[in-house]
Amino acid sequence: MPLPSSLAAPGSSRRTFLSTQRIPLIRFFFTNPYFLLIHQSPTKTYTPCLHLPHPRCLTTGNSSTRPILGSSVSDRILLDRTLSQYRPSKTSIRFHSDSASEPSAISSHVSRSPFRKWLEHPPQKVISRRRFKRERKSRPELVVESIRFNVQNGGEPRISYENLRNSEGILGQLSRDEGELHGLVGEDWAGNDLEETGKRIQPLPAPLDIDWTRESVSLYSVLGRYLKAAAPDSPQHQFGLQELDLLASHGFTEHDVKLWAASVTEHNPRIATATLHESQSLPPYFLLLILLRRKHISAVALGSLMRLLAGKLQMDPIEWSPLKAFLVRLIRHARRVWPETLPWIASTFRTEATRIQGEMDSKENTRDKFTTELTQFCNTLISLISVPLSIHPIALSKYQEVAQFEILAFMAQTVPTVTVTRSGFRGVVRVQLARPKTAEEREWAMLKRPAWPPWKHDRTAMDEDKGFEFGASRAMQIMFRMFEAGYTTDAWTDLAQIFAGWDTDLSPTIQTRTLLPHTSKSLNAAHTLKSSLWGARIRTTRTLREAWAAFLAFEASESPANPEVYHAMFEKLYAADHPESSEDSLSSQHLLPGDMKEVLPDPHSPLGLIHIAEPIPSFEQLYRRMCKHGVIPRGRFLAFLIQSPLQFETIQELLDSSTAAFEGGLETLVNGSVLYKRSSKFHDLPGYLIHAFIRFLCRFGVRRDVPSLAPISPSMAEHKVRFSTDREYLLDYAHALLIRRRPLYRPAWTAYMHHLIYDRWKLPIKLAGSTRERREIRILSQYHTMSDLLTKMHSTGVEVDEEQVRFFGIVLRAAGDIASQGAYNPKLVHDITQKGSRQLRKLFHNLIAGGLALETHAPHVLPIEPTPPLVPRAALLHVYVRALGAVRDYEGLYSFSTWAVSHAAQISAAMEAHVSPSNSLERLWRRTLVALRCALEGRLSGGQHNAPASTELIVLTKAQIDSIEDWGGWPSDEEVEEYVQVHQGEWKRWGYGQ
Repeated sequence: MPLPSSLAAPGSSRRTFLSTQRIPLIRFFFTNPYFLLIHQSPTKTYTPCLHLPHPRCLTTGNSSTRPILGSSVSDRILLDRTLSQYRPSKTSIRFHSDSASEPSAISSHVSRSPFRKWLEHPPQKVISRRRFKRERKSRPELVVESIRFNVQNGGEPRISYENLRNSEGILGQLSRDEGELHGLVGEDWAGNDLEETGKRIQPLPAPLDIDWTRESVSLYSVLGRYLKAAAPDSPQHQFGLQELDLLASHGFTEHDVKLWAASVTEHNPRIATATLHESQSLPPYFLLLILLRRKHISAVALGSLMRLLAGKLQMDPIEWSPLKAFLVRLIRHARRVWPETLPWIASTFRTEATRIQGEMDSKENTRDKFTTELTQFCNTLISLISVPLSIHPIALSKYQEVAQFEILAFMAQTVPTVTVTRSGFRGVVRVQLARPKTAEEREWAMLKRPAWPPWKHDRTAMDEDKGFEFGASRAMQIMFRMFEAGYTTDAWTDLAQIFAGWDTDLSPTIQTRTLLPHTSKSLNAAHTLKSSLWGARIRTTRTLREAWAAFLAFEASESPANPEVYHAMFEKLYAADHPESSEDSLSSQHLLPGDMKEVLPDPHSPLGLIHIAEPIPSFEQLYRRMCKHGVIPRGRFLAFLIQSPLQFETIQELLDSSTAAFEGGLETLVNGSVLYKRSSKFHDLPGYLIHAFIRFLCRFGVRRDVPSLAPISPSMAEHKVRFSTDREYLLDYAHALLIRRRPLYRPAWTAYMHHLIYDRWKLPIKLAGSTRERREIRILSQYHTMSDLLTKMHSTGVEVDEEQVRFFGIVLRAAGDIASQGAYNPKLVHDITQKGSRQLRKLFHNLIAGGLALETHAPHVLPIEPTPPLVPRAALLHVYVRALGAVRDYEGLYSFSTWAVSHAAQISAAMEAHVSPSNSLERLWRRTLVALRCALEGRLSGGQHNAPASTELIVLTKAQIDSIEDWGGWPSDEEVEEYVQVHQGEWKRWGYGQ
């Protein structure tokens, strides 16, 4: 009985029929991308019984592009293998034979078929076509799988693409239709990539062998097929006619596809984004989204992607779903490497969302649904922006505030107005708690009396009318608006209220700048809530006495001992013994309680002293008290204690008792096995713990000899003995951890560099006959070690930050002063003055390159700068000028002057974000300008006069500086003399300084 004409496949022939012995005839027909098996029942009705992959998806073993639809052997072996799983045990299904050579052909094809495993283990149950479509991977995910296939077969092993972090709260609110935000495998299959925190992701199996012929021809499939064919063991790829037509219809060429493939498989994100600028056409949106899925993107690469996105938005309007994906991923990377771009991201959202909303208003059937999605997403963006920054989270919270205000302004202008939900209110409160006090809040803080609780004290009759409403901070007022909107108070709002200046009983506390965490489900537990509140009460105090009184009140409340409370008390003890030393003394003046970590001294009047039943303990005494109460430190608290002022023996005791922490990963650090076992749990440790452990090693380590650039390789037994007895070994061990294991958590490298620069060395007299010679040996060793560490960081893919560039500038200036004395061989002098200068300028350029326009071959250069320039802080600019002056790189100084003049407004804005309002901004930048003139005139080396720059270069630089009126013109002779006298003693001491 033939099949109905509606079910018959075009071109069906005898080879598409099956003959059976005990069941009715079964025929099949082709549909793209599936074929449907039809069972002809005795009643002549046709019933679908199975969905299987289309035989067109199979390819021969020697070609990844030639379909085997014409091979009867392939079709039959596929059906025979599959149907055998579903037929009765006594039923045989056979093909009609068309060839005498089928057995060998069948064996050859099965052994090489990419679906061999699927054929051996076919599905055990029938699934519907709708379910299969719902559960299949999205096209972007298939592209990423193709990237992994390319990497597995010879590409860069450290490239990694990830899913969005669950903490961003976006996964439960956005649609899955595009497949951009959901279901994307986030782990690196090779198992060798880290997140920003240093937490290693568990490895996955090798990527699947994806066959793109199952997908309809699209830009996704074109790139995916090329990536698979571009692998070293794949044959040469040839584009199909449909693919070429599709590329031409979108304005792309084969060369563009090759550039796309080179971009997504390139390990270095800067090179990956620069590759896209070589094309004559802007890349498609999905390609930019794939690049933004990388775990780590440098500021330069992020700026390049933003420019490409800005140009693409001007030429091709974006749809709602990919716009959401772009915003979430841009915010994630901006928080990590470039917070200054958050306002630009918010402005882009406002522009595009306004356009999309106008289009949706004309569609009544989708308008209500879009309004709901817009409300959810706007509040989600506000929450994402409020996540603490990775770079100067307190100082740069200004840009989070501006970005949030941009989104709130958009929500207010829409018709109907987009409402603010609980998550939106919390996001705004979180940012406001990190912002400095306003003039009104500062006035209220100065009205608080020195006693505790700090109730208001009227200084004049005008202060009598200033009550609770006047003393409510911005964060508190936002919470009032949230309560007025109908949201009730909860654990999180109680915690925020304490930091905002008011306790839960409405008694005053000290308004404290803080990074309030996201909502945690654990806060629902009663004991966790109480410990969090008591920890906040300890942190919102002014003096150590007040903090200890709050701690004793916690113990008197008979609440169970909790690590959070001890953590807060330890932080207060640490701040009292180790006041924060700002990199610039001007930035710590005129700060009020709550604006700094420093603990204020007790009031002079006995009336202001709070009563405490026990004396304030030392660090060691509080630690013993904690152990007595059975409190076990974990996570960040454990890391804090490892780098705390505890004695060496106490920290060793802590490490020995915590070896099981982090699933045994900490034990590998203590016993030294991390240096040898590549399968050890070192990369399972969070980055902050590795950073704390290296700080512990550097704190107790003593340098008695010139360090070697090669890492040590001690045995396990030798490590066990020397770790406890040899203080110089601790520094060698810290150096070996960095060089041999290469952590991607940047502060771990910074901790060792800080010790290398600032800690004293105890070099024996046998190394040199005089103190000056020992100092010169130390400085040259510091220079070579710093240069080697920065090179290792670059090869590992760790971006260098401002602090590390500043450290290298410090050692280069000191080494340049030594080289200028002429007492060393010409090769060493050339290495310092030429190679060192180039390395420093390259590092500085990498810092600011994210805000510089990139060269491009495409005709889509934007007329405006879509992103703000990256401007380092004043301390780095000052060190950079002094270092270039020490090595006599006068062209570099002129280039710096040119850059500074072109970014004058941004330099002022950047420094305002890092200093308090009462400080003199002119003094910070003026010091750098004076150093610039001294460097050009050769007057930086301990007051000595070296060969100055050419007169022409000095005149050009002077003209540039004079062109900016706000800078006060070229430094005067009096300013130069004062500057030289202030810094003259540095050469006599250590050869470097601020």
